[in-house]
Amino acid sequence: MSAIATRLKQCQHKRQIAESRFNNIINNSLDGILIVGDDGAILFSNPAAASLFGRAQEDLHGAPFGFPLVGADRAELDIPLPAGQVMMVEMRVSETEWDGQLAFLTQLRDITQRKQLEESLRLAAKVFENSTEAIIILDPRMNLLSGNQAFTYMTGYAPEEISNRASATLWADRDGKVSFQQMFRNALQSQGRWQGEVICHTKTGQTFPGWLSAVVVRDGLAIVTHYVVIFSDISERKANENALRLAAVVFEQTVEAVIVLDSEERFVSVNRSFEVVTGYTAEEVIGRTPRILKSGRQDTIFYRAMWQQIIEYGHWQGEIWNRRKSGELYPEWLSISTVRDEQGVIQNYIGIFSDITERKHQEEHIKQLAFFDPLTRLANRTLLMDRMKHALANAERNQEGVAVIFIDLNRFKEVNDLYGHDIGDDVLVTSAQRLANTLRQGETLARLGGDEFVVIVETSDLSYLEIITERLQRSLSDNSIEVRGHSFSIGMSAGIALYPTDAKTCEELLKYADIAMYRAKNQGSGYCFYQAEMSTGLDERLM
Repeated sequence: MSAIATRLKQCQHKRQIAESRFNNIINNSLDGILIVGDDGAILFSNPAAASLFGRAQEDLHGAPFGFPLVGADRAELDIPLPAGQVMMVEMRVSETEWDGQLAFLTQLRDITQRKQLEESLRLAAKVFENSTEAIIILDPRMNLLSGNQAFTYMTGYAPEEISNRASATLWADRDGKVSFQQMFRNALQSQGRWQGEVICHTKTGQTFPGWLSAVVVRDGLAIVTHYVVIFSDISERKANENALRLAAVVFEQTVEAVIVLDSEERFVSVNRSFEVVTGYTAEEVIGRTPRILKSGRQDTIFYRAMWQQIIEYGHWQGEIWNRRKSGELYPEWLSISTVRDEQGVIQNYIGIFSDITERKHQEEHIKQLAFFDPLTRLANRTLLMDRMKHALANAERNQEGVAVIFIDLNRFKEVNDLYGHDIGDDVLVTSAQRLANTLRQGETLARLGGDEFVVIVETSDLSYLEIITERLQRSLSDNSIEVRGHSFSIGMSAGIALYPTDAKTCEELLKYADIAMYRAKNQGSGYCFYQAEMSTGLDERLM
C-alpha cells in the first residue's frame, strides 16, 4: 500500500505540473482560445479571447459564440466589437471532448493589422501600376529592379529590359549624367530624399524635361534596402510656362495699354503702357473700377449699350474718351473681350486700348487739307460744293430758296504787286476773318482761291440778302487793314445768284453769281443781283 500511495502521489504531482503548464500556456497564449459546446455556447475562454471580444472571462462563459463550427476547419471572421469597430480574426477549429461531451477547440488570432497591411500593399500595387507618374524601384547600388506602366510609356523600356540597368542612364541635369548622379546619391544619403527638375532619356535617345522625386527606404538597422523614385514628363508644363512667360513679356512690352478686370469690373492687373497713357500706377487702380477714367464725354446710355454688347456677344470695340490722372481728356481706341470659365460664367474682362490723340490730330489735319483753305482756314471749293448740294436739297424739300454771294476784293492785285505775296496773304487772312465775323450761324463762307470768296445763305429774301451783302462790305471798308506797319483800304465787289430763280445747279449758281460780281466790279464796286441779260453774248465775248 505504501508503494501504491507513493506512485499515486507522484502521478498527482505530475498531473498538477502538467495542468499548471497547460494553464500557463493557455492563459499566456497570444491567440484567443475557446472551448465551444455542441450547442454553440462558450464553455471556456482564456484571457486573450476575453481581450479579443473586449469582455471579462466570466461574461463569456455560457455566451453564444455565434459562428457555425460543425465542419469548420479554418476560416476568417469579421467580429463586431462593442465600440462599433470590426475585428478580422483567423479561426482554427478542431473537435475535442469537454466533460465527456463533444466540444470544439477554437483558436482565434487577430489578423486585423495583417489584413490592413495586405490591403495597403494591394492599394500600393494598384497605385504603382496605374499611376500616371513613372515609378521605379532601385536597389542599394541604384540599379533598376522594377518599373510601372507609366515608366514603360515614358521611356520605352519594357519591364524585362530594366532589370539591373543602371539608373544613371535615365536622367541627367544640364551639367551631365555623371555629375548629376553623384549629386543625387549624396543628397539621398545625407537627407534621405531629393526632388528637382531633370533631363530624362528614353530608350531611343530622345530627351524630355521631367520632375523627379526620390526617397530612401531603410530597414530596422538603418541600412539602405531600396530607393523609390517617382518622375513625370513636364514637357507640357514647361511649354505652358514658356507661353506664360512670353505672354507676360508681351503684356508688359506691348505699346497698347492692357487692363484685366474681374467679374465685378474691378482692376486686377494693368501693364506699363497703361501707366504711361493714363498717368495712374498699378497700385493706384488695383481693386478700383474704370470709372476713375471717365471723361464725361459719353453718357450713361452709351456705357449701358457698350456693356450690354460685351455681355451678349463677348466683345466690343470703338472710340471712347477718357481722362488722365492729370485731368486731361484724351481719345482712345478700346477693345474689350470677356473670359469665361468652362460653365460659361464670366471670370474676367480683358481691355486693350491705345491713345489715338495723334491719330485724331492727323485726321483733323487731313480733313483741313481736304476741305479747308490752308491760308484762311475757310472752307475750300470741295467743301463749298458739298454744302451747296445739301443746301439745294433742303431747299427743294422745303420749297425754299438759296442765295450764292460771289465776292472779289477790290485793288488786291495792287497790294500783291507793290508789297509782295507775304503781305498780300496777311491782308487775305484779315479780310477773311472780318467777312466770317459778319455772318451768322448756318451761313457758309468759302475761299475759292486768290481773292475770291463765296457765301451761301439759305434764303430767297432779297431785302435780307441786301442787308448781308452791305454788312460784308462795311466789314472791309469801315476800317483799314493794318499789316506789318502798312495800312490798306480794301473794298469788295459782289454778285448774287438765287436758287431756283436763276439756276438749279451748284455750278450754274456759281457761274451766274460770278457774272453778277463782274457787272458790279465794272460799275465801280458794290453788288449786283444776277439778271438773265447779263449772260447775253457772254459766249461770244469769251471766244
